[in-house]
Amino acid sequence: MESARDRQSIETTRVLLPEGLWATCLVFRCKQDHTESHTERMKRRIDSTKGKRIVATLTTVEPVFDNLRHNKRLTRFTLLGRTEVDGQWKPYCLVHKLEKLGHHGHAN
Repeated sequence: MESARDRQSIETTRVLLPEGLWATCLVFRCKQDHTESHTERMKRRIDSTKGKRIVATLTTVEPVFDNLRHNKRLTRFTLLGRTEVDGQWKPYCLVHKLEKLGHHGHAN
């Protein structure tokens, strides 16, 4: 497998700094003869075993939904329709907010 240095060409360029001084900078340019795009390379890295392990640790759940699902055991709604589900959802949210206020010392 070729290294990143093999895929890049290094050039130098002179840059005029704001103080009126000239500086020599290195410019890295990627060679255009590589076969896979950056997107394809990232897909390959994510689909690898190590990538799947890393992605599994990055997935986070919104704390409100996590609390309602695991602590309050709201895994599914028992009623059908938007208004009925809304009638079930709002009391759970109210309890969550009241608990949050209680935990932060606003219960007095």
